[in-house]
Amino acid sequence: MEQPSSIGHRRRLRERLQRCGIESFAPHEVVELLLTYAIPRRDVKGTAKLLIGRFGSLCGALEASEFSLRKVFGVGTGVADFLHLIRDTAKLYLQQRIYPPKPAPANWRESLRELWRTRLGGERKECLEIAYLDSQMNLLPPGVERLVVDEKMQLTFLPRQIVARVLNRHCAAIILCCNRLDGNELPSEHDERAGRAIAHALQLLDVRMLDIWIVAGDKIFSLNDQCSF
Repeated sequence: MEQPSSIGHRRRLRERLQRCGIESFAPHEVVELLLTYAIPRRDVKGTAKLLIGRFGSLCGALEASEFSLRKVFGVGTGVADFLHLIRDTAKLYLQQRIYPPKPAPANWRESLRELWRTRLGGERKECLEIAYLDSQMNLLPPGVERLVVDEKMQLTFLPRQIVARVLNRHCAAIILCCNRLDGNELPSEHDERAGRAIAHALQLLDVRMLDIWIVAGDKIFSLNDQCSF
């Protein structure tokens, strides 16, 4: 059962949030505040400090795997799911804020690039994602979809899988984007060959492949600038 002192501490945290904003909180206090909603009847300050100590920041804790999170004392499956829900909700919020569903912004290309910097710039796994666009460059549901997550091998484009996904969408064009964990955003020869193969296959479906982008940290490279599709 939660002690009265812990109840008062939670109340003071939330009052301080209203009064001073989240900027006034130390990193472990931000995590502690979040945990008060996931663990309603236990002192969570110690667990919050352990999470920051292990992962270094709120971002590190949110991006950690369930396996890693559960190694921290006080963190179970429910807390890990809660932290991942916060992470995924934040990404969806940023996606819709940076690139709202309709209408497409005049600078839609840069808006989409900024969206992928946000989605993939800090990702700890290599991923391949696809954006489905209509003829007016609006994102179609589901907007941006993750096709591949590869933890061990260099990410490769999968033409057959991409064409299969496009067949299930009523899109006019797509853009592909992957991230590189080694910081090198330059494409390989394989990337160029695969890009041309995908573009050729999509032409038969009357779907344009506008570009393939490679994200490395805050850098992003356009494959179409190097080899026109």
